[in-house]
Amino acid sequence: MLTQSAELSSPVILQMTLLLSLILSVLGVRGGPAEGENRVPRGSKRGESQKITFGSCNKPWKPQPLWEKILAEESQAFMWTGDAVYTNGSDIEDLEKAITQQLNHPDYQTLIKSGIEIIGAVDDHDYGVNDAGKDVEKRSERIKAYGEFLHRSNLKSRKDAVDYIKQDGLYSTYTLKENNGERTAKVIMLDSRTQREPYMWHLPSFIMNHRIPVIFRFFGPINTILRLLSSSVQALYQDLTGNDVAGEMLGESQWGWLEDNLRDSDASFHVIISGVQVWTSNPLVESWGHFPRSRKRLAALLEKYKPKGVIFISGDVHFAELISGVTLNETVELTCSGLTHYFFQQYLVGPLGEYVISHYRTHRAKEEDVYTGGINYGLLSFNWNGEDAICGSEPVLNSYVKDHLGNAVLSTQTCAQPSAQDWLSLHNQRRLSIDPISVAIFGVCALLLMTISAIAYYLCCCRRTERKFKEKEN
Repeated sequence: MLTQSAELSSPVILQMTLLLSLILSVLGVRGGPAEGENRVPRGSKRGESQKITFGSCNKPWKPQPLWEKILAEESQAFMWTGDAVYTNGSDIEDLEKAITQQLNHPDYQTLIKSGIEIIGAVDDHDYGVNDAGKDVEKRSERIKAYGEFLHRSNLKSRKDAVDYIKQDGLYSTYTLKENNGERTAKVIMLDSRTQREPYMWHLPSFIMNHRIPVIFRFFGPINTILRLLSSSVQALYQDLTGNDVAGEMLGESQWGWLEDNLRDSDASFHVIISGVQVWTSNPLVESWGHFPRSRKRLAALLEKYKPKGVIFISGDVHFAELISGVTLNETVELTCSGLTHYFFQQYLVGPLGEYVISHYRTHRAKEEDVYTGGINYGLLSFNWNGEDAICGSEPVLNSYVKDHLGNAVLSTQTCAQPSAQDWLSLHNQRRLSIDPISVAIFGVCALLLMTISAIAYYLCCCRRTERKFKEKEN
């Protein structure tokens, strides 16, 4: 009888439950996790992997076809990894104009209106000055302008948005929780610009800071060549003295903040974002390699705390590549750069692209398939269930670089376990070295470009003076 009574009452209970649900829905009461409990983020269902898309190097006036592909990934967040905007000048007004132009770009508006959370790190063009460092003019105003851009890119209220702006820079963390809330991925977005000191002997910064007249199109190539000369001087100094060259990247406050985020962290993954490359051997690009004392300090922190699942993400260089560790069988850095333009398109530098990238390759495991040109974006896919041939039952992070069609052109895996990487050995292995042939070739190119620039400037001045003289006569 008891069993029969229970069976008879089941439909009644079901009807009462449906009726109660209907009443609650009419009253506006909805079920779900209580405030403060974990919710399944946008674009994911329980048991599925979670995603973060990312990209860098974006010109507001150019077509931006990749937002459609990025939205199709259904990620929980999109992350700028530097150079979200480029400017047509170096004044603060030019930066504000570029930010407004990007915010009003129809394709970017589609991304904003989708409700995706937009986060970001900073690089030089986000401050409106190529190769910018701590000596850039109106630094605090530029920090505020880019921080406002990140806030205005979100539909979320400012109260809920990531707190980016600090007194000494623009850096932050973003935590992605597993669907059941047990495990997390920590994204650490560094500011490698605001407190970055000039290069050794101030060579690459000299043109910018002292306003040496050059044709705008030649500014980038000349600075690139000067970086090569600076790195050779630096390498010679290190060989003679046995000491690392001084030079700060982060500033003491940010170093303390970074250490706090690594100390006793129980995150399964630590994704560290740097606007410029960290572990490259290429002296032509901006990188931590030009500031070896700072990179050694970074390596020492990783050795000390041994965080799980470490991978670096960088931008800046207008191409994409995978950078290997000491043994070349573990990827430690993924560079993804070029949402609207790429290296091989660049004026003057582009034709040398293949030579430069293939010549400086000791940081890559296999030169034939670990770098790529063309516009691109990145994807981080966190698989919490594991079941991977490499990582076993541990959670795995699959990192991709994708092309304009949404196809993966580069990929790597990171396991949720302390890295076996010897970070200090990696730092020593990736020291910039003297390259006499390249110094000679690019040195001649630099002199040629500066000579052409000086002649062009002189002719412009002569014409301007002649025009003024004629105006006075009339």
